[in-house]
Amino acid sequence: MGSEFDTSAAEAVQDEEPASGNPTADGLFPAPAPPPPHTGDQVVDRALADLHVALGRDLDDQIEVADTVGEALHRRLQDLDSE
Repeated sequence: MGSEFDTSAAEAVQDEEPASGNPTADGLFPAPAPPPPHTGDQVVDRALADLHVALGRDLDDQIEVADTVGEALHRRLQDLDSE
């Protein structure tokens, strides 16, 4: 009975190990964010690119960039509304 338990535990551990050996596939690290979409609007594309780059920085930088990007997108919407 003890040997059945040991075998089951070993099989469970093997099932949890990533097959590829890729550290992002083990559940400890999130997968990299996909590249931002290209909208054709230079202001929007730049803001999205800045936000994408910030994802690799510490949380304080991410928040700062997200605030700046939000303001830039808001201004861009106002510009489009006035056209």
